[in-house]
Formats: sequence, structure tokens, C-alpha cells
Amino acid sequence: MNGPTAPLPSADLPGQPLPAEMEGWLEELPDDVMEIIKTLQANGYRAWLVGGCVRDAWLGARGGDIDLCTTSPPQTTLDIFGDQAIPTGIDFGTVSVKGQHGIYEVTTLRTESLYKDGRRPTNVAWGTSLREDLKRRDFTINSMAVDPLEHRLYDPHRGVDDLMNRRIRAVGRPMERCNEDALRILRAYRFWGVHDAKAWTIDETLHQALVLLRTRLDLIAVERKWVELRKIILGPSPGHVLAQMQHDGVLHHVVRGLRPVPPPQLTMLDGTEANSWGLHHRLATLMHHHAIEDINPVLQGLTAPKSVIQGTVKFAQSLAAVPKASTPSLRVFAHAMGTEALHHATFHRLGLQCGLQHQANESLVNAYLDAWSAIPYRLEPVEALVDGRWLMQRTGLPSGRRLGRLKGWVHRLQIERGLRTAAEVETTLNTLPFVHGDPETWPQPNFPTDAGSIFITTQGVD
Repeated sequence: MNGPTAPLPSADLPGQPLPAEMEGWLEELPDDVMEIIKTLQANGYRAWLVGGCVRDAWLGARGGDIDLCTTSPPQTTLDIFGDQAIPTGIDFGTVSVKGQHGIYEVTTLRTESLYKDGRRPTNVAWGTSLREDLKRRDFTINSMAVDPLEHRLYDPHRGVDDLMNRRIRAVGRPMERCNEDALRILRAYRFWGVHDAKAWTIDETLHQALVLLRTRLDLIAVERKWVELRKIILGPSPGHVLAQMQHDGVLHHVVRGLRPVPPPQLTMLDGTEANSWGLHHRLATLMHHHAIEDINPVLQGLTAPKSVIQGTVKFAQSLAAVPKASTPSLRVFAHAMGTEALHHATFHRLGLQCGLQHQANESLVNAYLDAWSAIPYRLEPVEALVDGRWLMQRTGLPSGRRLGRLKGWVHRLQIERGLRTAAEVETTLNTLPFVHGDPETWPQPNFPTDAGSIFITTQGVD
């Protein structure tokens, strides 16, 4: 590896000593990061930690992605690191460098111009100016850089002031920033909510630009919008952020087909108990006012993963009913739902607290919640004590639909009654009218079902 042939280029803007609260962050950085920076320096190039990792370090957050910017052109970075380097975003100057403890994005300093489509720059030029590179970034809290070798912070747009005041502010003119890349409109709401939107504010001039330019979100690929929306929904105060987006007329341009969300559903998303919810629980709550059959197309339109769509629809279906407040019904509920039963109870508890309209008969819902809380039900499937062959031998029924439905019915009774032996199951079997009757009416060990479930609609209880 050849040494530098010219003095290292310096940062072209004044820096300041690294704040004391960030020194611990530098000490915790993986050795890989310092090795990358020193390797670039040994080859005559500078590198700085930049963007979100600097912001989060000031806020005391640790463990996020670590990004670097450098004066090294992308092809040169590839040559320097050889097999360690991956040209992940070479057209925009980004090279991923593999280390022992992770993969780090190293991006060449650049300038951008001529944003014609509201999505991406037409011209990208490599540069050596840290000042110009930070000037092109979206928000002041993301436009800071740190030199970990000299322990200096570069903050030309007063991002630290905005961090101290918990404020989201654009770099330069907000209208220009949002016109350049309309996704910045959505990112503004996301960064507002990433650390608790109730404690942060959006700069008034930026907020005006977000509202005035909201239709430009229609230019953005749905896949890019889904990435940002997912982060908002999984953030610490999604209801607060989504409520503001809805008020500003922005949410409609992000989630096509989503009907205006009732305020109680948004409030529920910020409930302390909802902190344990996953993405599909939150989406089901957000779309609770939709018919079940309408949820799938809306999420498909967002390009949500198939597993997320399936999980959301399944959980939404379960929310349309509550189990009866009896031990047999709650046993089946726990068997069918598993740990999802806990989230189901949380939804209905929050619904009562927030005044969800469909909770017309509060006494029935409260009875379910009280009974559920009183006994620690087993939150896992109960294995059937007998199988189809056993049933065929004792009933003479041939293989088929009637036998399959009888097996489910017997399994349900086993769960409801807490049966523990095959002999107990056989005693129960002898009481069932399985020879005649419509097997489609026989209860199964599912939730919700007509047997043991109370169905709730927007009008009340069925």
C-alpha cells in the first residue's frame, strides 16, 4: 500500500472540539471504523463520520448504522479496499466496506444539481469539500460530521442548536430542499417522530413547505415511501406523527386507499401498552375502520411484504370478536391465538380507554378483559390427545370431511374442559351426535368462531 504523495486535504470549514458527551461514543466505536479511516488517510484521503450516527451520538443513542464520507473517489475506494469493498451505490459514490464487526458505507463527498423529477439529482459530481457535501443534506440535525482522529465536530448549519431545542429544520431553504427530493417531506415527519414527536417540533417554515408541496410525494416510488412509513409506524409516537400527517393532508399521498383514520385509533398507537406491538399489530389498529377485505389491497399498494400483509389481516380478523368471559371460551382463545392473545387484549383495553366507537357494549368487553386477567391461561397450542385413526376405530366413520370436523370438535371440547387422557376424550365422544347433523356446524378449536365468541361491529355487538 503506497503512502500519500501530497499533504492530506483539510476540512474546508471550521470545526469545534467534540462535545464531552460524545467522547464516550468514539471510545465505543468498532475498531473497524478507525481502521477504515486510517487506511484512507494512509492513501492520501480524509474521512469523517457523518449523518445519523453523529446525530444519535449527541442524543445519547448507540448501536445504529455508522456512515462515513471521504475525499476518495468511489473507484479509488474500491481499489484501496479490494475484496473488502462492495460497489453498493457506486453511481452515487457509495462503497460498502466489510470489517470484522460489520459493513460500513463509505461515500465520496459530492455536489448535486438539477433535480428535475423531484426524486434524484441529474448531475452528481465528486468533490473534496466537506462544506459543500453537508450543504446538500436534508435537515440540520443530519448535516454534521465528526473527525474521530482529531476529535472535532463540524456543524455548519447549527444542528447542535436544533438538537438542544428538539427542532427539525431544513438545511437552507425548505422549499428548495423538498422540491429537490420530495421524499424529504416524509422524512421530516419521520425524524420528527424518531425520538418522540411530543417533545420535538418542526420548524414553521419547513412545516409550511411540507404542506404546500405534499402532492409531490406522488412522484416518489411506493417502495421508498414504504421504507419511511414503516419507520414512522414503528417509532415511539406513531399516532402523534400520523395524526399530524393526516391533518396536513400528507397521509393521503403516502397511503393510497386509506380512509380518514378515527382519532381514537391514532391515540391507541401511542398507548404505553402498545409499545410491545409489532408492525402488523400497529397496521391492524391503523386500519381497524376498514373492512377486512379492503386491508389487503391497501397494503399491497404500499409494497408491504407478504408476511406483513398476512399477519395484519389475520390480527385484524381476530379483533372483530372477543371471547366470552368463561373459562372454556378463554382456553380456546388462548390455544388459537397464543401470544397474540396478549396483544388482542391490549387492543381492546386501549380501545375502551380511548373511546373507540365500536366498543358499544363495554360491559361485555370489560367482562372478557377481567376474566382474561384473572387466570394465567396457557399461551400455546394444546396438542390433541387423539388422532383421526383413533376416531375411525371408535366411530366407524370413513376418512373425509365429517371425520375431520369431528376431530376438530373433539379437540375443542378437550381444550374447553381441560381433558387430560384419551379415556376422558372417549367418554366425551360417546355423548356427541356425530352420526347425524351438519358437520359444518360443529365448533372447532379456532378463534373467532360462533361458539364461544362475541362478534363486535361498528354498530355494537352481534
